Amino acid sequence: MDSAPNIIVNNVCRICFQIQYNTISLYSDKDGCSPYEKLVNNTKLNIAIEDGGPNVICGQCFNEMNIFMEFLAKCERANKLLLRYKENHSVDDAEYVYEDQEKLFENDCTEQRVVSDNKTRESSEENTPITKIKDNTTQSMIKHCCQYCSKVFTRKFNLKLHL
Repeated sequence: MDSAPNIIVNNVCRICFQIQYNTISLYSDKDGCSPYEKLVNNTKLNIAIEDGGPNVICGQCFNEMNIFMEFLAKCERANKLLLRYKENHSVDDAEYVYEDQEKLFENDCTEQRVVSDNKTRESSEENTPITKIKDNTTQSMIKHCCQYCSKVFTRKFNLKLHL
């Protein structure tokens, strides 16, 4: 009888509270930071080790958490650029900030995309069609668009990494 609650706790995602079989431990160290650390440091969640709740996160919630972390980092970088510009608001500095802005948003999505896409895609890099988009607002730079999620990249290399 005691093993039934453990099975449920071990297969229930801490975030969406759904029974999942493809889970990641909250305490596994991926990229130098565990999901537990990311959640505790960037949200107001009260997650404690051995608090009786599930100790895993499902793959979909893990991906959504990483997208959220990228968004927070982008906001922080943009705010730093704005503060730097406000401190030194001369013409030369404005040009420098614009160059930094291009680097800041180089890999960012310029269109909306679906965060939770449960469809399985079976394609290889060689067979994946790449669509190029011209954007007249940014001096006619060629952009590369993923046909699956509509994410737009300024470099073909970044699109291939995305796929």
